[in-house]
Amino acid sequence: MDEQTKQVITNAMKQLSNEDPSIRIDGVRKLGEIGVDHPKIIERLESLASEDSSPDVRNAANNSLTLFQGFSIDDEIKNSQVTKESTLVDIGNESTTIELLQEQNKLLKSLRKIVLRGTDIVEEDEIYTTTTITDVNIPISSLTKLMLKWVIASIPVVILIWGIVAILSILLGGLLFKGF
Repeated sequence: MDEQTKQVITNAMKQLSNEDPSIRIDGVRKLGEIGVDHPKIIERLESLASEDSSPDVRNAANNSLTLFQGFSIDDEIKNSQVTKESTLVDIGNESTTIELLQEQNKLLKSLRKIVLRGTDIVEEDEIYTTTTITDVNIPISSLTKLMLKWVIASIPVVILIWGIVAILSILLGGLLFKGF
């Protein structure tokens, strides 16, 4: 491990003790992204996942732990049936080519599982996430300001629509009453 990685880990571990949940979340994410599978890091993340006062920090810690406890790309490649010798086979042989493509597909599926484990996606076929808003807590003064801004913003639109209607009325009125 290089010195820069050690420094990032040290800073991230310090962030985990900060009072601000957003700073703790940042530290948790950094540790998850680095992916150093060290017992002290795992222990600290497990502690945050179960005991932190912020649900967002607990969720981020669980996501980082999932990355540590999930598949490893190296393990998938080691467990694969594809070897260096099999890739050196004459590509002219159609059955060998098909076998190599099948092995490649298996590796790609494994990689997809690894990527999906790091997200909130529950099933492999689910490629989108949903959000449910359970409550909107806006002070009445902020809501009033927002509504006033909407009203002011709509004034130019009303003037524009009124102008278009007036021009169309003049044109259509002139055509209709031209013969009288």
